[in-house]
Amino acid sequence: MAKERVKKIKKSSVKTLTGVIAKKKKLKTSRKVSSQASRRPIRAAAPLMITEVVRSYPRQSQFSRLKAYYSMGLMTLALGLLFCIYEEFNFYYQASLNQKIEHKIVSSSSMVLHEEFQKVQELDLGGRIQFWSAFLEKNAENREELIHLVKGRKIEDSAPLVPAKYNCTTYVETVASLARSGNSDEFLNNILMIRYRDAKPGFAQRNHFAEADWIPNNIRAKILTDITGRVAASAGMSARLEAKQINRAGWLNAQIHDRVLDRHLASLTNESWSRPVDVQIPYIELSKIKKVLAQIPNGTILNLVHKNDLNHPVLITHQGFVIREGNKVFLRHATLSGTIHTMELTHYLRGLLSHQKAQKNWPLIGVNLNQISDSASTNNLRSEAM
Repeated sequence: MAKERVKKIKKSSVKTLTGVIAKKKKLKTSRKVSSQASRRPIRAAAPLMITEVVRSYPRQSQFSRLKAYYSMGLMTLALGLLFCIYEEFNFYYQASLNQKIEHKIVSSSSMVLHEEFQKVQELDLGGRIQFWSAFLEKNAENREELIHLVKGRKIEDSAPLVPAKYNCTTYVETVASLARSGNSDEFLNNILMIRYRDAKPGFAQRNHFAEADWIPNNIRAKILTDITGRVAASAGMSARLEAKQINRAGWLNAQIHDRVLDRHLASLTNESWSRPVDVQIPYIELSKIKKVLAQIPNGTILNLVHKNDLNHPVLITHQGFVIREGNKVFLRHATLSGTIHTMELTHYLRGLLSHQKAQKNWPLIGVNLNQISDSASTNNLRSEAM
């Protein structure tokens, strides 16, 4: 009997001890799971956070798991909808903001030179050319005002629409465009029409050569009229002709070789650049200029014509405006240094002739004369070109 009691006591003690150990293991396991869950980094996205919570309780019922995943799906859908609403709102907000900015820019640019345009509206074309050519000559502030007109306008060309520093051609183009315009918007249209073939801005379409591009393209667009023969005839004489073959491709290659132009500009040219162009330019001989001075209209474009020479790519080397003030006739032009000068035409030509005596290899032989047409007669053409 005593032995049986001892056995029962031992069994009871073992069960109790086993139970205690099992409870400790269970508690330890529970603490370990809880500790691991607490150490996991919090996820940024809500669906992943829900997934972690579900995985932390493996003894949940199947229904509880489904409920948790359902909640996760709803939260994901809600976040997606909120993101779509934000993107849509941001798109329309930015579009509205850009529209307001563009409207402000257009409104402010339309007021640039408003007073000047009002001041010259009663003048004839020659008077407007005289005013605007002097306006650009007077000071740099006036030229800065013009630059503001084209801010933000990008074109595929190496030259800006309105330069900070003029050469003879950009000066003539700018003054002619201002003279043909009644406001700043018309100015932008006119400078595109005068500088580029068919008013399409780009390096390949720019009127680079006075003889082959600038004069014939603007005559075709009815912006220019060659009055050389008419002025000569009014003085009882005939204009002469000088011919040359213009090689655009050769000129471009030389400019790239001398690093005047970037090589990539060659890729912007088209097939017409590879074909030489035969040109003929009418001119009045320098020795007979005094006879025709009284017949040259105010605001006429004067082009200096040289004798054809194989070592030089062009015939025309310089442009400027004939300006009449009282009985005197002046040439107003932009020099190689970028400054704008006005001096008596006869004195200017006399200086060229004296300089020419020292350099007989490429003689200056005469002047070609072009008259700008008023924009009032070319409104239909402008709307077609644009």
